[in-house]
Amino acid sequence: MASDVKFTVKDAIGKQYLTPAAVSDEIRDEFLKKCRSSSWKLLPVSIIVSAIVIAVMCLLIYFLRLFVFSVLGLFCIFFPAFAVYNIFATAKAIKKEDYEFLWGEVVGKTDSGYKIRGLEEHNAHPLIGKKEYNPGDRVIVGRLNDDLNLISES
Repeated sequence: MASDVKFTVKDAIGKQYLTPAAVSDEIRDEFLKKCRSSSWKLLPVSIIVSAIVIAVMCLLIYFLRLFVFSVLGLFCIFFPAFAVYNIFATAKAIKKEDYEFLWGEVVGKTDSGYKIRGLEEHNAHPLIGKKEYNPGDRVIVGRLNDDLNLISES
């Protein structure tokens, strides 16, 4: 199980795998704007998925007389609730300035994101700038809450 992102970041800074980065106000504002908008994008998607699941449940009940409320019903409740929680958690983290920018080095790419030296147990995703990185590339790692994003100045 992966450890807490903030703890791992502090440990990587202590081991000098990551160094604090000073970014311009424009990059900081763009980073916060994209993080805020990505949390809002999850809400309509979760509502649409829940509506589809409810429709499938109704069809199963009507045609096959199957009652599948347990797992699917919980999914329909918790997925949109998580999206709303994510919106508020992101807004709170931005208000409390619970974000930081660090220089790091890309170690490799996996199916679920990029690995950064010192943060190998967590995945980072491109957010601003380039969308593809090679091992050895130096990037800015932006952390907001427990999310890691890659930022390139070019």
